[in-house]
Amino acid sequence: MKETLQKIKKLTPNGNIQLTERGIVELLNRKGDNLPDTILVDFDVETFNRKSKSYGMEIKLDNSDPVIDHEARTSTWSYPSEIKDIDVNQYLFSLCKTQEEKTRVEQELRLFKERGMMDLLYWSIWFVGTAEQNDVFFGLGRGSSCSVYCFYLIKLHMVDSIKYELDYKEFFK
Repeated sequence: MKETLQKIKKLTPNGNIQLTERGIVELLNRKGDNLPDTILVDFDVETFNRKSKSYGMEIKLDNSDPVIDHEARTSTWSYPSEIKDIDVNQYLFSLCKTQEEKTRVEQELRLFKERGMMDLLYWSIWFVGTAEQNDVFFGLGRGSSCSVYCFYLIKLHMVDSIKYELDYKEFFK
């Protein structure tokens, strides 16, 4: 898969990977690979959908950003129900030492709520507690989750996103 992607991708000016039209077709032709339900592209989808016939396939692509129902996705997550008894706002604010930290937590909590992602915070609190109790090593952090200060306070990762001036909106894109 990695070799195929190397041959059929190009980098956009902002560093994102963009598959070429031929690349999309080759990727979709690979048997046995797990592919996403939707492939987002930034070229003219209607033209591509017509051109795909010349490659021997009729592919339907979509360039609209799908709406993700986080609440539906997390409804099957398994963690003890008593975790929901925690007042996440109070818990996170109690861990803040400065007004800057409280402001950041307030902004992030607003986005978690707006996007129906509060279960992720509950699950994270449960996960960290369970991992600590069982001496499981975790917390280095990676990707856009490191930009979320709430995760730092919960100890899900060890990256102080305020100190390093990381934009928490990267996680919520």
